[in-house]
Amino acid sequence: REPLLSQSESDGGEAGQARGGQAIGGGAVGGQRAAAAASSALTLRVEGMTCGRCTASVEKALLALPGVRSAKVDLELGQAAVWGDVAAADAVAAVEATGRDARVLSAPTAPSALLSAGATAGKEDPPDTTLHVEGMSCSKCTDSVRRALLALPGVDSAQVDLDSKEARVWGNASADALIEACESTGKLATLVPAQGAAVEGARIAEGKSRAKYLAQQQDSDLSCTWLKVPDMECNGCAEKIERVLQGVEGVAEAEVLLDSHLAYISHAEGTSSEAELISAVRALGYSPRVASEEEVEAASASSRRSLNEGEAPPASQMVVLQINGMSCAACAAKVEGSLRALRGVNKASISLLAHSGRVEYEPRRVDVPAMVEAIHNIGYDAHPRGGTADSNMLAPEVQSDESLEWRDRFVGSLFITVPMMLFSMVLPHTPLGAALAQPLFPGISWRVAALWLLATPMQVIFGGRFYLSAFAALRHCVTNMDTLVALGTSVAYGFSVLTVVVNIFSKERDRDDQQCFEMAAMLITFILLGKFLEASAKRKTTEAVSRLLSLQPQKALLCSCITELDREPREVPAATLVKGDVFKVLPGRQVVVDGVVLRGRSEVDESMLSGEPLPVLKQEKDNVTGGTINGNGVLWVLATAKTTDGTLAHIMQVVSDAQHRKPQVQAFADRIARYFVPTALLVSLLTFFGWSARAAFGGVPQSYLDASHVASPYLLAVYFGCATLVVACPCALGLATPTAVMVSCGVSAQRGILLKGGDVLEKSAKVSAVLFDKTGTLTTGRPAVQLTKSWRPSLKSSELLRLAACAERASDHPIAGAIVSAAGADALTVEPLNFTQTPGGGIDCCVEGARLLLGNRAWMSEHGLRPSAAQEAEVAAHEAKGSTVVLAAMQKECKDARASAHGMDAHDGSGGALVLSGIIVLADELKPDAAEVVAYLRRRGTVVWMVSGDNQTTANFVAKQVGAQPRFFTRAERSRPFRAVWGEGLYPLS
Repeated sequence: REPLLSQSESDGGEAGQARGGQAIGGGAVGGQRAAAAASSALTLRVEGMTCGRCTASVEKALLALPGVRSAKVDLELGQAAVWGDVAAADAVAAVEATGRDARVLSAPTAPSALLSAGATAGKEDPPDTTLHVEGMSCSKCTDSVRRALLALPGVDSAQVDLDSKEARVWGNASADALIEACESTGKLATLVPAQGAAVEGARIAEGKSRAKYLAQQQDSDLSCTWLKVPDMECNGCAEKIERVLQGVEGVAEAEVLLDSHLAYISHAEGTSSEAELISAVRALGYSPRVASEEEVEAASASSRRSLNEGEAPPASQMVVLQINGMSCAACAAKVEGSLRALRGVNKASISLLAHSGRVEYEPRRVDVPAMVEAIHNIGYDAHPRGGTADSNMLAPEVQSDESLEWRDRFVGSLFITVPMMLFSMVLPHTPLGAALAQPLFPGISWRVAALWLLATPMQVIFGGRFYLSAFAALRHCVTNMDTLVALGTSVAYGFSVLTVVVNIFSKERDRDDQQCFEMAAMLITFILLGKFLEASAKRKTTEAVSRLLSLQPQKALLCSCITELDREPREVPAATLVKGDVFKVLPGRQVVVDGVVLRGRSEVDESMLSGEPLPVLKQEKDNVTGGTINGNGVLWVLATAKTTDGTLAHIMQVVSDAQHRKPQVQAFADRIARYFVPTALLVSLLTFFGWSARAAFGGVPQSYLDASHVASPYLLAVYFGCATLVVACPCALGLATPTAVMVSCGVSAQRGILLKGGDVLEKSAKVSAVLFDKTGTLTTGRPAVQLTKSWRPSLKSSELLRLAACAERASDHPIAGAIVSAAGADALTVEPLNFTQTPGGGIDCCVEGARLLLGNRAWMSEHGLRPSAAQEAEVAAHEAKGSTVVLAAMQKECKDARASAHGMDAHDGSGGALVLSGIIVLADELKPDAAEVVAYLRRRGTVVWMVSGDNQTTANFVAKQVGAQPRFFTRAERSRPFRAVWGEGLYPLS
């Protein structure tokens, strides 16, 4: 919606003429001013509009009039603005023709007047006054504030934004009048700088405080004072000081800068002396003093630097907190709620899986210690864990220790629970039952005594952790899942003890079935099993995620300068590299960060990005990615990003963010879980009191008492109350969704799938299109020898494969590994001599006295070898099937090692001519179930695509085999709502 207007009606009267059409909601009728600069403006009051169709019909009718250049209609204000050469009577008649009543609010404006009024204001014209307005919660609030502002004399135009809670005003109205107008609507308004933090920093840098600058801008008599409060340490301190300063007589504005321990006060001249301000703060127990110019200057240094660099200072920061003690979704919801309640916290997301929270906050208004304190106040431990992606990953050793601890507790509990189950449910139905039913002493049998004896250490040793956690939560007046577990097991155990004690004193011998010791033991064991499974799922997820950390190099070889690449580099931590540094990458080492190759030639393994096993040739001016592995060559690389900004860092950040993403159903369950524990307790109490009331009025049937072996109906009420509480203990509502997400993430990670969050699982059922990566997903990802063919009658194919394997054993290329594997270990009888390998070409060596070349056609052409027409056709036929063809050329003997190593001519005269001797055909085989999976998806109506970094011929062949036809995406296909990407490697996809 684009609200207007050039004029606004307030209480039946007319407001001043709008300066440029800026209005609430961010729209602007003034945006049409360029088209209407030489026209008239007309504002109409339109009655009878009830919906968007009404406004559309009115606007269409007005635009149909001759001479109308533009028209805008606002539903909530009930007004229409018209620009163009049109008579007022014609505009009113056009509106009334749509079935609405209309009347003129403003007379036609002269073209020159409209031009001066409409062309001078807009987004490029900063407001004269900006207010921060608290208390707005909806569009009606913003409408009421804007109407109140527009009703003031001297206000040309006003815009109110709900998201930023700001009101921007154009005109010469005083700040006090504007604030009073806002407060008349029930909102709280304060004055803020008109041009933002960067301009404010510049003014301070020039020796002018913000208050003086505002006074100059608004031609008022305000002055300012800066106080230094060195013992202000937290957000609570800042709030108290700010509140008391704002209450001092004459103070127009007060703001506390927590990070610099400064307080800024804007006050009227002649009021609020420095002594009064200091006294007000000192009364709170702090030690304020007047800040020096140097301290004010230092506080704005970062703002000045950002201004000089063309950047505004960051409005918010991100911190990751490690939070210990959370046991369920209710805990996470309470922590999240406590953080969001803090002033200055914009967003907070708690991950129960990672035991961490990601918080976005404004450092000028809140600090990390205040967040930690807020979490401590509700009974949990917290400390900052850092904001980098790698620091956000779960520590594998910590998760392993947690899993082992819960496993040991669960196994230990079985040694008690299993015998208790035998005593309770099995042995009474055997010949030993009669003996166990004999009284140990009056009122208690041997069986009950054994159950009591086993249940007591179960409560103390294995249930103690739940009791401690529940007690800690209750100390802070909060509840969690451990509260329910502790209450449920305690009630079951305590009720059983009470029953036994009553039986002892009443000397009852036939009331053994009234105790439920085994129920408390089974409950603890069941919950310990759940905790163990949960910790195991976390550990599996952690192991997969932690593999990302191994991709990030820790050290780098930093070169002094681009012009001094030959000088010995020095080893530095990889984290210290910045954009513009030059570093050296040795063979077999990882590329530290994204960059451009300055010198060198090598093949780089990029499988961690693309999934393709074959390395990619890199030479001067080629881009390389951090985390990829260099081949046999040496590269000098110019860094184009910091280690925290590279591709690998972004991938790790995506995985880290996944820990804090929740599906909608989990977010809903978390909200419910906050109230589940008190609700369960309330329902349990209502059950008890309900049955007690029924017992008081004699409404409990005798059959209930007989079936329960209970003499008193009030005891039956206790039974039902306990049963309700015990049944509620597992809290399926609070645990089911988080546990399902954890287990799903763990199982997926075990199978090599990293999920970006639980919401991915929720959306998976809606997937309508699947994109499969070719290599490693539809295919095995490992090239294998399909065919070896000799082109020389005197050379057998098996012999050619053996000689090739002996040569390739010195190479680490994936194709070399496939050839060696196909020949077998028994075939590797000799070592190659004078071995050289050229990236992107092939190898040259001596095997058993004969020179051997292996490589592609370009490599053979470099040595003067070209296949015949028949041989070329044979190679092309294999390549058309998606295969990789390695050509082999041999000569009878090798004369000189140096000559061989540096590439002799095809006819060197040392041992005969090099002759093309055969080919070795390799292919990446399809996985056995690839075609079946694609066919299944297509039967379900899912669109299947295949993506690949391989050549088009190979991709087309593989796609045809599996039934995924390769084609370009159309715009409609790109916009399909739910797509899944399947592939090996790490994909920076959102």
